Amino acid sequence: MILIDVSLIANKQVGNAFVQQYYHILHQSPGLVHKFYHDSSKIGRPEEDGTMRVTTTMDVRDLSSSFYS
Repeated sequence: MILIDVSLIANKQVGNAFVQQYYHILHQSPGLVHKFYHDSSKIGRPEEDGTMRVTTTMDVRDLSSSFYS
């Protein structure tokens, strides 16, 4: 008999729903993507010279808008 952990299925569904909503907002309204983050969150983005730029949520709104500009 195969046992399936139902919590793993639920976790995958929640994760998939989050990703779908995140990328929908990122594509349709990038200025609102900062609402997915807490004040203590950090986001990393590689720079042209290969270094990683890490910033706090306070800058996420401006940074996320620059992804599609």
